Amino acid sequence: MFIYITIFIKVIYFFTKIIKSKKYKEYFNYVYINIIMFIYLHNPAHNGDVLHSSGIAKMIIKNNPDKHFKLVVTCSTMIFEDTIKQYNNVELLTHPCEWKFSENYNNNDGEEYIKFLHDELINFYNGNLYLNLWKIMTDNNSNYMDLRNRIEYLKNLFNNIKNLYNIHLNFDVDNYEELIPEIPNLNIDFFNDYIKEKKYDKKIFFYNLNGFSGQETRPKNFNENFINELLIKNSNSLIIIPDSSNIKHLNLISLKNDLNIDKELSGKNLIYYANICNNCDDVYFKDNGGSLFILNKRNINNKKINYYYLNNYNETIKECYKLNCNFLFI
Repeated sequence: MFIYITIFIKVIYFFTKIIKSKKYKEYFNYVYINIIMFIYLHNPAHNGDVLHSSGIAKMIIKNNPDKHFKLVVTCSTMIFEDTIKQYNNVELLTHPCEWKFSENYNNNDGEEYIKFLHDELINFYNGNLYLNLWKIMTDNNSNYMDLRNRIEYLKNLFNNIKNLYNIHLNFDVDNYEELIPEIPNLNIDFFNDYIKEKKYDKKIFFYNLNGFSGQETRPKNFNENFINELLIKNSNSLIIIPDSSNIKHLNLISLKNDLNIDKELSGKNLIYYANICNNCDDVYFKDNGGSLFILNKRNINNKKINYYYLNNYNETIKECYKLNCNFLFI
């Protein structure tokens, strides 16, 4: 009996030594971080904010295949369809905070916590890491859509996370242009079929949608007046607008009324607008998230399009995204 007690004590002592050993702690930490823990990449903001941070989110997921991610955004989820299909370490979840639409979300306890993290850059809760993509774009940044200084910022941020939580995140990016958003290339044959019988010199797109974030302070009749102006000055052109208008004209097409492209929480309509813009001659856009979907790799690389930003000179649009853009403050 004494022999068995001695053996038992030695076994307990042996396992105690293992548990206290540095190697065991490293192994346990590795297993926890790479198998058990989730990293929530969440964005509580609107369409434009989701778009501008999307390249960063995709790169974090790509550079860390050994981590498990939950992507939680309030809108424009369609931007991430390629990432969800390409990588098996990420899950796309609906955000618990409703955004300007009436859809009801089915929440669970894990995602509910995100409601309280609107203004927090990083948070570690219940064994999971939360990274706020909106704060990543706005923190210490002169312009919320400027990507040029985000590489150094993120590398410093991830170094802080490593020191705080012993979680190592890779961010292998050397050129900020790798972070410029990419959006799906949707089929727009239905649009081309609709306009093929019409006679026009060129196609002009005007974003007659207003933003939700309060950037725009124009008169209520601005959109209607500008549409009228475009029709008068471009009598042989086709004017394309995404939303409804009280103006009726043979050369005016409303994507909402004529082609049933209406607002969707997934952002599909905004992607359609950007894809259609990429087949136009002139594009007039404003300082709102829906308009700024043109700041994606495909559109900015098409130098045949003349873009007109209806606001003051914006250095980020011109120098960061290198958009072929004119500035008209109206």
